[in-house]
Amino acid sequence: MNYKITPIDVGTLTCDRSVNVMLRHMGEIGTFRFIIWYLEGEDGRGIMVDTGPYEQERFSKYHYGLTRTPEQVPAAALKLHHIDPEAIDTVILTHLHPDHCSNNHLFPNAKFYVQRAELQYAAAPHFNQMEGYECLEMGMCNDYYMHTKYTVLDGDDTILPGIDVILTPGHSPGSQCVIVDTKSGKFAITGDTVPVFENWSGGPAYCPHIPNGIFQDIFAYHATFKKLEKTGAYILPGHDTAVFDHPYYPFD
Repeated sequence: MNYKITPIDVGTLTCDRSVNVMLRHMGEIGTFRFIIWYLEGEDGRGIMVDTGPYEQERFSKYHYGLTRTPEQVPAAALKLHHIDPEAIDTVILTHLHPDHCSNNHLFPNAKFYVQRAELQYAAAPHFNQMEGYECLEMGMCNDYYMHTKYTVLDGDDTILPGIDVILTPGHSPGSQCVIVDTKSGKFAITGDTVPVFENWSGGPAYCPHIPNGIFQDIFAYHATFKKLEKTGAYILPGHDTAVFDHPYYPFD
């Protein structure tokens, strides 16, 4: 089964560029995108990858600066793309940071896929990452993922014909990338494993891939890059504005 991949813009992120590219561009403010992904099969079936951040005011208070036009509000963005969220029966979450899983409620009929390692870590993360998961230990309410019924995965798996997930730890213990078959080959939806194109190809020849500035295990991260290389997939980053140079993938 081949799929058409549509990136959907659900907000603008403003933060220090080093947040997305480790040890580079410190002190430089950059703008990025919050992206959710719609996969449409040859049979017309629609699947979502990630659901995006919650409301602007709350997100900006606890995390980084989020701004939205009315068209970028997730419900409106889905409607703009003629997507009926109630018709979606499958949602794959790359990980459980709130900018990737805070609109699960928009898809009431979907089965949600997440890695066991991610769900466990989100419940009790390292103290440096408690805020990133809105951990209960901090007195925060992480209801964006607690009220979701999950189908739990243990590593690499096939979700549907033409859609696989691979466990890609580094940014977080249970990050997963979604490998999608298209008429032009495989594409990888990478979440925060590869936030911008520079992460994938901006390093020196001996180490071309650069981790996210937020990471949990640097050794696992570099092993993940090698694993992604072996897929031969075209990389689709999780936050790069340049993703929207094309309305869909594969592009002509």
